[in-house]
Amino acid sequence: QIDTDRLPELLTRVYAQIVSLRRQLADGTINFQSEELFDSINITETLANNLETILVLYPNHENKESIAFVAATAHALLQKINNSIGYNSISILEVDSISTYISCIILFLIGNSQADAAEVANHLFVNKEISLTKQKLVSYIQALGKGNLDEILDNPITEEEIESKYLQEVALDYLWREIGLGIYNIALRLTNKSETKQAGNLFDIIIDLSSAEDFFLEQKSTFAGPYHLAKLLKILDDDIINRGVINIPTPKGVDGILWEGFLEKLAKQRPYLWENHKDAIDTNFLDSGISSVLTLPTGAGKSTLSELKIASCLYSGRKVIYLVPTHALEDQVNKNLKKLFSEFEPDNLEFDGEYTEIEDIDSFPILVMTPERCLTLLNMSSDFFNTLGLIVFDEFHLINGKNIQKDRRALDAMYCLVSLFTIAPNSDFL
Repeated sequence: QIDTDRLPELLTRVYAQIVSLRRQLADGTINFQSEELFDSINITETLANNLETILVLYPNHENKESIAFVAATAHALLQKINNSIGYNSISILEVDSISTYISCIILFLIGNSQADAAEVANHLFVNKEISLTKQKLVSYIQALGKGNLDEILDNPITEEEIESKYLQEVALDYLWREIGLGIYNIALRLTNKSETKQAGNLFDIIIDLSSAEDFFLEQKSTFAGPYHLAKLLKILDDDIINRGVINIPTPKGVDGILWEGFLEKLAKQRPYLWENHKDAIDTNFLDSGISSVLTLPTGAGKSTLSELKIASCLYSGRKVIYLVPTHALEDQVNKNLKKLFSEFEPDNLEFDGEYTEIEDIDSFPILVMTPERCLTLLNMSSDFFNTLGLIVFDEFHLINGKNIQKDRRALDAMYCLVSLFTIAPNSDFL
């Protein structure tokens, strides 16, 4: 029994137990022969299932995100324990159930934990022995969890993939296909702001079709697997679009058409806004005149925020300098930015040398360079900085100057930054 009135307290206690078990598993100190372990596993499994049930029954619960996150975390832990003892269930989508891998991905997305959803999706195995419709649906859920929406949009689910000769299997595959169409609609709306048709109606239809009453026999038959999956996806559909990068408002002074085009391109690579992204955007971080220092752990979304800030600058007609401490990082940043800003890709500028030709430097809206190269540019083409709108210094902590008397690069980096403060005082800094 779960006391819903004391749910926050319960969620905190359950999550602490999960973290403790997960730490033992990671440290290799877990005793698989212990009766206490089996008791903990049983309790964790029961609580995970009960929390998932509460979510389905009360989809608008005020603690919805916390319920989904703790349930998903519990499921993910149980999967790891099962994997460590060699138990791997190949049952993914059945008439009466769905795999915890499937529910776990969707629950993490409902719980606003996209990174955890992606991690689980990376371990999802697509069984080639199941029907083509099921395979396509599993790949859709995997792509949704990882944020690879192109994998969904480039592979529409079709009626021709339904090939069973048995009536019940055909009926079941039609239900799976309709769920796939609902996920396709979610992917479409996450990458195209003009798409307004909601997937929730599709999921409602599936829920109704999956549960039917025979009044003559006074019995109720339910396709529990499709029913439960449609219920979870309907809850997700109500929230995930609001967390999409596609809905970020146009910053002040930015061309709205260009901005929407950029968001559609970004959404195909990273469609979701994390909580820290939303917090930053809510502070008007993307508007001109706002400088910031971003300090986030690796994988916490710094790249997305910096790319959004760069876009807001470029599409308002201003230039960007992106400073990096090493040539290796310079190559990586160039590669990433060229995917998003291909219309600004230079034709003549040589990125690979320590110093570059500067005759046509004014024609390039965005330049990636080391501080040493920037100092050369400051001395030889200072006019370039008159239209500069943003200066990004990535991985600035690497220029730490542990031995300032010997570390010339640290001195150059600091001198470069101070010079930019003086020469381009109206630029934003990130």
